[in-house]
Amino acid sequence: PAGLINVNRRPVACGVCGEVLPASKTHVPPQTAGNSDEVERAHLMRGPQGIVPGRWERGGMWVRGLCGPCNADAGGRYDRAYAAFADELRQRLVPRFPISNTPPIKVAPGRVARSILSGMLGISPNIRVMHRNVAEQVKSGGPVRLPGRLSLRLALYLGADAQLTGPMLTAFPLDARATVNTLASVTFNPFSWALSGIGDDDALGSAGWLDVTE
Repeated sequence: PAGLINVNRRPVACGVCGEVLPASKTHVPPQTAGNSDEVERAHLMRGPQGIVPGRWERGGMWVRGLCGPCNADAGGRYDRAYAAFADELRQRLVPRFPISNTPPIKVAPGRVARSILSGMLGISPNIRVMHRNVAEQVKSGGPVRLPGRLSLRLALYLGADAQLTGPMLTAFPLDARATVNTLASVTFNPFSWALSGIGDDDALGSAGWLDVTE
C-alpha cells in the first residue's frame, strides 16, 4: 500500500479537540483492523515535483493530526467496533461464499462512523476549522450530525492497495475515473471512505458509493 502521509512531529492543533499539543501517531484505519503492514510514506510536494516517493516502513498507515488523549479516546471507544465490522466482512467476502447468501452482519454504525471520522480529523485537522461542530460532536461521543453540505460516503473495496488523502483531488484505487475533491479519504480493504462536499456527491453516487451520513 502507498499513501500520502503527514509525519509532522511538531505540536499541532489537534483535529478533534483543537488543543495545541505534541501530535500522536494516529493509525487510519485502526491497527486492530489490520493496518500494520509495510507502507510507502510518500509526500505531496508543491510545484512540479508532484508526489515524491518515500521509504518503505512497517507499521501501517498513520498520520500526526491528533493529540495523545484524543487518539487514545478513539482507540478505546470506537476502533474495536470498526475492526470487528471489517474483519467479519472480509471473512464473508470470499469467492466460495457468494455475497447474496451471506447472513446479516452485526455492526455498531455509530462507533464505526466515529472511528473513521476521528481518523479523518487526524488526516485533515482543518476540518475542525471549517466545521467545528463536527469535531466537537465526535469528541463528545454523542450523535454526529454533518452539516448539509457534507456527506460521508462508503464503497466496498477488496483490493490490495491502500491510500490516505487530505483535502485534494483524489483518484480512488477502486475507480481511477472517480476523481473528486474530498476533505479526507481512507481506502483500506474492505472499505473506501470519503468525506465529500456538495458537487462531489453526484460523482461518487454515480460510481456506486453509498451515502452513509445518517
